[in-house]
Amino acid sequence: MKWFSINIIFFLLSLSVSSQNIEILDDITDDPIQHAQIDIVGKRMSPQYTDSFGKLLLRGTEPTDTILISYIGYKPLRVAVNSLKKTNNIILISSALINMPSIKIYGKSARENAISTPQKVKTLTAEAIKKIAPSNSASLLESTGSVMIQRSQQGGGSPIIRGFEANRVLLVIDGVRMNNAIYRSGHLQNAITVDPNILERTEVIFGTSSLIYGSDALGGVVHFHSIDPIFKDTNSVSVNSSIKYASAAQEKSAHIHFQLMGKKSSSLTSFTISDFGDLRMGSARNHNAEWGLVREYIFTDNNVDMIVSNDNPLIQKNTGYKQYDITQKLKFKLSEHGVLRANMQYSTTSNIPRFDRYNDYKNGVLKFAEWDYGPQQRMLVSVSTDFQSKKKWMDDFNITAAFQQIDEDRITRRFQSTQRYTRQEDVRVLSLNTDLVKNLKKKSKLYYGLEFTHNDVQSKAFITDIQNGEMMDALTRYPNGGSTFFTSAIYLSYLRPFKEKWQYNIGVRLNNIQSKSKFKENDFFNLPFESITLNNQAVTGSLGLKYASSKGTVFRILSSTGFRAPNIDDYGKVFDRDGYVVVPDDRLTPEYAINGEVGIAKKLLNNKLTVDASLFYTHLLDAIVQRDFQLQGEDSLSIDGEVSRIQSNQNASEARIYGYSLSLQYDFSPKIKFNAVGNYTYGEDIENESPMAHIPPFFAKGEISYHHKKVKAAFYTYYHDVKTRERIADGRTDNPNEGLDGQFPSWYTLNLRTSYTFTKNMMIQFGVENILDVHYKSFASGLSAPGKNFIIVIRAEIN
Repeated sequence: MKWFSINIIFFLLSLSVSSQNIEILDDITDDPIQHAQIDIVGKRMSPQYTDSFGKLLLRGTEPTDTILISYIGYKPLRVAVNSLKKTNNIILISSALINMPSIKIYGKSARENAISTPQKVKTLTAEAIKKIAPSNSASLLESTGSVMIQRSQQGGGSPIIRGFEANRVLLVIDGVRMNNAIYRSGHLQNAITVDPNILERTEVIFGTSSLIYGSDALGGVVHFHSIDPIFKDTNSVSVNSSIKYASAAQEKSAHIHFQLMGKKSSSLTSFTISDFGDLRMGSARNHNAEWGLVREYIFTDNNVDMIVSNDNPLIQKNTGYKQYDITQKLKFKLSEHGVLRANMQYSTTSNIPRFDRYNDYKNGVLKFAEWDYGPQQRMLVSVSTDFQSKKKWMDDFNITAAFQQIDEDRITRRFQSTQRYTRQEDVRVLSLNTDLVKNLKKKSKLYYGLEFTHNDVQSKAFITDIQNGEMMDALTRYPNGGSTFFTSAIYLSYLRPFKEKWQYNIGVRLNNIQSKSKFKENDFFNLPFESITLNNQAVTGSLGLKYASSKGTVFRILSSTGFRAPNIDDYGKVFDRDGYVVVPDDRLTPEYAINGEVGIAKKLLNNKLTVDASLFYTHLLDAIVQRDFQLQGEDSLSIDGEVSRIQSNQNASEARIYGYSLSLQYDFSPKIKFNAVGNYTYGEDIENESPMAHIPPFFAKGEISYHHKKVKAAFYTYYHDVKTRERIADGRTDNPNEGLDGQFPSWYTLNLRTSYTFTKNMMIQFGVENILDVHYKSFASGLSAPGKNFIIVIRAEIN
């Protein structure tokens, strides 16, 4: 294949390229230390800095020199140049702080720093992402052991954080919010539009984060950061490439990105191609011999549908798809204190089969011959500037302007029907963020900023006769006259250290949300209104306190409020499934969350053991839920030839969600480490005394890792407890029909990954996931998880 040949050329070239780079890593996690400062002792030279991979081409040294390595939060280290060969040019430095994800913040922007103190944060660095080699960004989040992923199809993955999912979890890429006016409340697959191969780091911020991030950040925030191009004193080029094969879905992917680096400008270009076949489930059926098996599927030949037997029932037919990702970033040094960035990202797919709908039956017969998401496209263009300049009103200044275009299609056709329904949603988003920092007396800081977003939503629908090509109008998913969704906000946060080891921060945010939708006359149903106009305001705030001692104890307490404004999907959608149809309602108001959290981290046993525990409680008010509804006095409606009971989204619920997370890390030696994390969440609809939707069962991950010179290995396990029928919410969100007897059985997997570094420029990775080939479905998922999965990745670099 062409992509394979291209990568082989890069691999062969890499064998002949020798690198003089030194590499600086964290001595505990092996994570690269980005932008560490290196000075040559006794010489008057400008400092040199490591790049985003912790590497540096060290210049101006002699064998007798000594270098000094400095980085905030780490102990300064002096290293003799003539000793570097003994360590293969790898230098390990030690943290001066407790090395826990809850305080390990890499962000530089005002937005990240303002929330970094009291909240629990899990950070995945580029090195960690490389080790995981995820198929998509949803799988990357799942690897943390702290985020659960729901899947309705292979081309998807909906993160669940602290019992919140979909439009109650905020996705952000490079400072730009991905959530838009049609993010729905059920399950979302939009996380896969972010290419994990181009990520420099990913931060999962747990708990309500509306102070800085605004609407939707109820359960948490996932902030993806793509690689930032770097400057170098002399013009140079670096190339990174990889190819991957995974057996469970016959996955074949290829990635390449290269940087052109100069003193005042730099560029990064990235391409990724992925091809996924139909997914194979596990064969070890510990719960039920038939659960999940695909005995038959619909095959269409010359527009004629036939039900045929599946030769291998372990293969989940209609799960394969293709994906293409392109990134182009430019960076310019405007001055010693100013930088300009341009960021262009494009992601698209083939049609993505919605497997759980292909697997639907009606009266004992498969229901759909077609149920695909059309090519899922996301385009982002942003421009941002960073300035550091001491003024009366600021010391650091960042402004980001962005345009996004999102295209989502749904293509459906019932078995032996000639009518194919196509529903097209086009969303265009303009956004502007301004974040500022002012350093005040006594090391205190003031963070403040503005945010504006504008969404334009156009919804179309038509029916095509597959026999003669005739077309006719169909019922649109969203208002057929178009919709707009506008938000504006201002926030202010104050951080103040006191008594050396203590610090607190307090903040407030004012929000205004305006939306308008128009409904043109249609032949399907009548509404008592021609348009919906909503104008909502929300005030949110937070108060946090943190204690950090030099002996390795961190204590934090946080109280915050959050909100989510009803978007166009909430109040304007027409959607039918399983005998129910949701219709528009013009009475919605924002839902609010009141959140409290306590956390403690402690180093024990001569700093070999680190324990981190968090307790959280969230009280949800005016929660938006689906309830029975009447339209023009009728309680049912015919949609696509099927009569369904009418429901609408309503502010009708008060709920509480609480739980804990506990993580442990034990260092047996510098080479062998153990870490584990467990998560428990409980959610209850107080009004109805019933379980809340989206609440996962207890889940955990444990891993023991080994690292010695060129070899790295890790043996790890995932465990999910049973989700019983008594704790599954009413309605369709938790998908009890996809479980076994209305519940989701417990499961665990055993997994192994290894890597071997041939040279500084070439690495091979090998792994086996689900070694025991266990069959299971994650909570609320319609897709059975991959069975035994052999993975091989080959990476090459040219620096």
